[in-house]
Amino acid sequence: MTNVKIPQSAEAFARRVMMGKKRIWVVVEGRAYDTRFYDRVLRKSPNTLKAGFEIRLAEQIAHNGSTAGGKSHCLRLHDYYRRDHKLRQQTASGDRLIVFMLDKDRDDFTGRKKRSDHVIYTHHADVEAEIYAHGRLRKSLADCLSLSKPESSSLAKEIGDPLETLAGHWAEWVSLGCIASGAESRCSIKAAGESTIHKQKYGPLDLALREKAAREVHASARCSPARYKQLEARIAGVRRRGEIALYLKGKHVPGYVAWKAREYFSNRRAVNLRGLETALTTVILGSVDFNGDWVRHYHSRIEAL
Repeated sequence: MTNVKIPQSAEAFARRVMMGKKRIWVVVEGRAYDTRFYDRVLRKSPNTLKAGFEIRLAEQIAHNGSTAGGKSHCLRLHDYYRRDHKLRQQTASGDRLIVFMLDKDRDDFTGRKKRSDHVIYTHHADVEAEIYAHGRLRKSLADCLSLSKPESSSLAKEIGDPLETLAGHWAEWVSLGCIASGAESRCSIKAAGESTIHKQKYGPLDLALREKAAREVHASARCSPARYKQLEARIAGVRRRGEIALYLKGKHVPGYVAWKAREYFSNRRAVNLRGLETALTTVILGSVDFNGDWVRHYHSRIEAL
């Protein structure tokens, strides 16, 4: 990835793509993990590696003088390049492509995914969720907390698959957040936020708080009653298929793991848990097996271009 501290204009970036030797130019939204994650994904694709690729943060490219907005900024850049026929530029040495690799969030649930071959979404909600879906928790716990193999194995078994486990525990909360997003409800219930309907965040579900939150989502919905029923039926289908983890933001997992670790060691021995939430995602990223079949989700889409 090129270190560009001063943002380029969208026009200048398109010219850079046109003149560059690399054929694939990937734009990502997140500063923390996206560049490393997608670099490792793409390096496992022989065709992409042969074509040559470069990754840029969206904040390095200005559109109408602005770099703010994360995914929305990426989508504005995409629309600009599509209108200007710059997503694919033909040169004597082969086509040059601009591709946006973005967090899915709840866009497939709400019907807001951009229909474009040049926009590739995560399979799970975001890059962090992908990391937790495919990383090795036991080794990462051992490294973060300086645990023996038996200790880390026991703790990892106690936690289980952290993404799936938390999503299952928070299923009511994630469901309400998806409905609120699809219904454009003006309320405090957000799919990206932490649960407020579980006691002490990760404890048992509080049914009274759940009912209160459900009423709030419904009362503030800005969609038709028919659309609201469709959303309820859609999330019920997601849960029947065991796919609720696809809508949990990965940023919530470190807090849950730290909570479980604190509970686990409370009657065993003193363990320094300070910094676990900050370090865990980076450490787990280092444990991800990028040779797995799951990377085909990305390879097949970018190679099809």
